[in-house]
Amino acid sequence: MTELERDAGQVLLAGFDQSAYDADLERLLTEVRPAGAIFYRPNISGIDEFSELVQQVTATLGDRAGLPILALDMEGGSVDRLRHLLAPLPSSRAVAATDDDPFMRQFGALIGEAMAALRLNLDFAPVLDLAAPESEPVMGSRAVSRDPATVVRFARNFVAGLNRFSVLGCGKHFPGLGSGARDTHQEMAPIETPAEQLWERDLLPFRELHDELLLMMVNHAWYPALHPPDTPPRPASLSRTVVTELLREKVGFGGVVVADDLQMGAVLAARSVGEAAVAAIEAGCDLLPICRQADLIRAAHRALVERAGADPGFADRLHQAAGRIEVLQQSLRTLAAGAPQRRPDWDGLRERIRAMAEQAEGLGQVAAERPRYSAAAAAARPRKPERGDRPPRGTGDGRSRSRDRGRPPRGDRRPMDAAPPDRNGNRRRPGRPTRRPRE
Repeated sequence: MTELERDAGQVLLAGFDQSAYDADLERLLTEVRPAGAIFYRPNISGIDEFSELVQQVTATLGDRAGLPILALDMEGGSVDRLRHLLAPLPSSRAVAATDDDPFMRQFGALIGEAMAALRLNLDFAPVLDLAAPESEPVMGSRAVSRDPATVVRFARNFVAGLNRFSVLGCGKHFPGLGSGARDTHQEMAPIETPAEQLWERDLLPFRELHDELLLMMVNHAWYPALHPPDTPPRPASLSRTVVTELLREKVGFGGVVVADDLQMGAVLAARSVGEAAVAAIEAGCDLLPICRQADLIRAAHRALVERAGADPGFADRLHQAAGRIEVLQQSLRTLAAGAPQRRPDWDGLRERIRAMAEQAEGLGQVAAERPRYSAAAAAARPRKPERGDRPPRGTGDGRSRSRDRGRPPRGDRRPMDAAPPDRNGNRRRPGRPTRRPRE
């Protein structure tokens, strides 16, 4: 295998439909040498069977300095690949609604524990898109909140929980699908949000977390406000303006940029998978998931090799992307070496997931009933006087403010020597309690 062929394989993340390792899958992984694999529901028939599949993929791709990427989408709620093996997780929105930081971390840790028990090391979560009426039919409870600060708070806690079990998280879907009314799995969704609003609201979670996450995923929607007028529509994942100029340079993200699945309708409606793979690398992406078909994975690999052989500039960009993936894989090996090795307690894990789902519902109700800050209520509340609002001492009728508190003005207080002595012979001012002497 040539260096160009290795680099081209290193930027691909392979998906496949089968639940058992066979000669065809081994041939694909050996020929292409992808960075790793992403697993979906068709790959997961049972705990023992899936564990065996993961181990065999790891063995085939594991003869390198780092570990192969072994990824799963585990957001909770509607995107929960292990629900039929374990128990249904609550949605991220339900967990964030509890307003409970330890509970959010526990949610991430529970997912991290389940993934680590199956030897998986990358969760394509959390979702950083803002919830909005436009995207509710598409995103549903996957979007945590309309409030960027709530999204950031949840994501921080969630990723901290994952990291306890040496599982990495990936923020998605840059630059935000909150205002998208169409599903990019089927078609390219135009998002007409003005650039200033995108920067101030939709991008805020990505900006806040850009130096805390090792991976960010870019979506396939079209953002006309981010491009010059008359620019032909193209997915954000294939746009240099979005990936390099906005995410890399303006936001300052230095980790691995992942394109969303290149098999989605938003991408393949107007181009081949090979053209999409080349365009994504040119735009600045580093890792390209192709999540179903072996022939598309081979076609993308072939297109990358051919383009790199004809264009030295593209070969350099491909090598840069492959280098970032290699650093990530080395980090995965280091994390795995420090992770505790324990025998999975699947029954116990199921019970804790069920308990968490029930607890999320209860805590969410408590949080919903808790008084929230309201600007209107705050405006109606009596205002505490500021220091500058208080009258200075000695103004008005010549008496100090102490008279308003029921005490005599300073001029009316008796001097110390005029106060009668107490039983210990100490003189004190009237109305002030005497400290009891120590025994």
